[in-house]
Amino acid sequence: MRFKEFWEVASSCKNLWGSIPGFEESIRNFALHAINLTFSSIHKTKLGETLSLSGGALDSLIKDQCANAGWAIDNDVVTLNNNIKSQLSKTKGGEALQLSQLRSLINT
Repeated sequence: MRFKEFWEVASSCKNLWGSIPGFEESIRNFALHAINLTFSSIHKTKLGETLSLSGGALDSLIKDQCANAGWAIDNDVVTLNNNIKSQLSKTKGGEALQLSQLRSLINT
């Protein structure tokens, strides 16, 4: 993820996007979505860098996510409620393609 770099560049042109209502919040929501798709847990410092938040603002977001999205925090590690580990370990029978299904594609 390159959100940290984005925030660094964005801070130099804040006068451009500062007038766009909801811009910063939209970027943070996108970053949160990417974090939820990517991590099952994340260090609080990394989360703060990714969202360009620190101190009370970061603590408030984590508290809100714990209450509303099922996150948990233990020391400085935030555990997300996205079940990535269990989804990756599941094997679903019947999803494997058979060679006979691919023959029409191969012969084309």
